Amino acid sequence: MTIINRNCDFIYLRSRKTASTSTELHFVANTSLGKDIYTTSSDVKKYNVPKSQNRTVIKLFFFYFYLDLPGELRKRFPKIRGHLKAQEVKKLVSKKVWHQSLIVSSIRNPWDNLLSYWRWQSRGKDGRIKPIETDFEKWAWAAISGCEERIEQANAIDARNLMQDFFYIDGELVTDYLIKFEKLNESLEYLSKLINVKIPPLKFHEKKTSRVDYRRYYSDDLAEAVGDYFSEIISLGNYDF
Repeated sequence: MTIINRNCDFIYLRSRKTASTSTELHFVANTSLGKDIYTTSSDVKKYNVPKSQNRTVIKLFFFYFYLDLPGELRKRFPKIRGHLKAQEVKKLVSKKVWHQSLIVSSIRNPWDNLLSYWRWQSRGKDGRIKPIETDFEKWAWAAISGCEERIEQANAIDARNLMQDFFYIDGELVTDYLIKFEKLNESLEYLSKLINVKIPPLKFHEKKTSRVDYRRYYSDDLAEAVGDYFSEIISLGNYDF
């Protein structure tokens, strides 16, 4: 879920396959960052986050009311979904909340990130869908093509939906801080000092499924094309192939 915490002037945008679920659960279960209005996702229920931190629909109403949102939004009660993009959150909250908040998301080496999403889909999103049979090369070319037809035919994701749409609005970088997948606890330690909120180390991040060397999945042409496509992300994270 997207975390919007007015008490700490903090917004966390969950990019995809960047350990954002682990980070989100850590914020909610082990810090004060989750102690404001949000909807409880299936992931939170799965990991048995204390019920005392859940919030009701009635309190959700007061969230929108006190944010002084336009009337049409107050009437619609929009849901705070797990992967709300930056543009969606900006439209959801008031200008005051958006501009006062530290906008945070998570970043990962894009070559690794793209492969991780394909592997997840190949496993059927851990049982949520039928596993895809498209090979990585075809899938990845479709994902970065920007062509809806190619993306659909390959059962791929539009690659912008992995990270870019959580960091940028109309080409402008709106995130103030990015938690680096490769240096997760170092990033969390710095964030803790930045917002003056105690954030303990995330212990269960290291217990994930076995990692693979993403480089062996890429042809030279595909590696170059993905590098060009994610050039802004690569620059932000100081990544290389």
